[in-house]
Amino acid sequence: MTTFPLIKRSLSITRFLGALLVLALLAGVVPQPALAAPTTATVSCNTKYTVKSGDTLSSIAAQYKISWTELAAANDLKTPYTIFIGEVLCVPVASGTTSGSTSSSSSSNKASFSLALDGKNLVIKTSKFPTKNFYYVKVAEGRFHAGSVTYKLGILKVGKNPDHSYTYKLPNELNSADYVLVCLKNVVTDVNTCRSIKR
Repeated sequence: MTTFPLIKRSLSITRFLGALLVLALLAGVVPQPALAAPTTATVSCNTKYTVKSGDTLSSIAAQYKISWTELAAANDLKTPYTIFIGEVLCVPVASGTTSGSTSSSSSSNKASFSLALDGKNLVIKTSKFPTKNFYYVKVAEGRFHAGSVTYKLGILKVGKNPDHSYTYKLPNELNSADYVLVCLKNVVTDVNTCRSIKR
């Protein structure tokens, strides 16, 4: 006699769970309101910029007084926000300005870095780098190709002086390499800028 209330209770729990399942399925079928169009559809380009060696997303954005996130959104860049030498970027109008009011910076104001090999050491010289930025320094044998074994040398910290030299010891595996590929990867934006040096 006591088993009937238990059976009734388990049936009502089963019906309740079944009803929840049906509601969940219906929620997936009901049309959802359209999402807002991506910001790239309404972006008006103030100018076009061709990526050069040593450029980073944040350094380009700083030249035009916009945030790196605005620049990334205008060009539909997703994580890891990689840019390539020769790529043409749309530079949007800076917030609070009208089209044409932001003038492009001269080439002498662009961030860049140069490389030198001093025996078993790699010397990186930065010029006009954004201050208070951190970059992972990675190296590989060869020129621009995928699939190389990479070695992490450390972190390059740009302090108050944007023009500075940094020295890193190369791994023994690269001491006889004809070319050394050096990449600086922004810790915050994940933008990766690479260049190679010949011995």
